[in-house]
Amino acid sequence: MKVTDKNYLDTQGFSVFLYDSTYHPVFVDQKNTAMEMILHGQRIATNGDVRLIPTPEQWDLVATLKGRQADKANTRLTASLAFPTFDFSYTLEVA
Repeated sequence: MKVTDKNYLDTQGFSVFLYDSTYHPVFVDQKNTAMEMILHGQRIATNGDVRLIPTPEQWDLVATLKGRQADKANTRLTASLAFPTFDFSYTLEVA
């Protein structure tokens, strides 16, 4: 795989996006954020977000995306996130 100029991982027939889509600012119940996998043009898997309760609900807190990095040299995508209310930060990495 390689990191593209649009900052996703790609190889023939398969792509991985990391936080390319974000939550709606009011209705944060979408299930298509965090990581998305595309196989031959069809989205086959989404999400991977960290949630703080066992069964996420519509009005649950979601992490704040602090930044995304695409490292072409190391074929890696990284997203930095936080739950400021709980003073909890984490990094999600796809390589």
